[in-house]
Amino acid sequence: MKNIKHKNIPNIQIVGVVTKKEDNFFIVETNKREIKTLKAVSCVIEPEIGDKVLVFRQDNSEAYILSILHRESSEQTIVVDKLNIQTNSLNLNSLEINTKSLSLNSTIEKISVVSAFVEIKTKVIKNISQSVYNVFSFFKQTDESHSQITKKHLDIQSETSRKIVKQTDMTITKNSFLKAKDEVRIDGNLINLA
Repeated sequence: MKNIKHKNIPNIQIVGVVTKKEDNFFIVETNKREIKTLKAVSCVIEPEIGDKVLVFRQDNSEAYILSILHRESSEQTIVVDKLNIQTNSLNLNSLEINTKSLSLNSTIEKISVVSAFVEIKTKVIKNISQSVYNVFSFFKQTDESHSQITKKHLDIQSETSRKIVKQTDMTITKNSFLKAKDEVRIDGNLINLA
């Protein structure tokens, strides 16, 4: 790195290329020298090595990268402490969207998702809703253990129903009613109606 002493240098704007990053500083190479710069607050895109940038320096004070003029890669990194977006309509078109966050809070009056495939991997899902409506052409659920508590009323309607239990099936109820229009069949090696 070239060390050059500058004396009484006026306000200047220089175009250069980022060649190195050292802590919070960026080394920008111009035609004849290298300049140690900081990223200006107004420069919302994080500079990367190889970027063509616009640098501003006032007298002999610190130099700042004002903006990214050109980048070979189309990928851009935006670093801000807090970002607020207010708009009537927001459209995102992307082949892939990746998000990483410690916490995500969202308040949405209505949400609509159309997808060919959805995969969710999580440790805990907690859903608190007044009403949930699911419509499936086919639904399959596999659990290690399953517990369901219905405090008031459970209604199941189906054309046909089959339950296969490998070991023991127990029903504990105050009253039980079984009503069939045609036939009731109980088949077993031992039938105990006590």
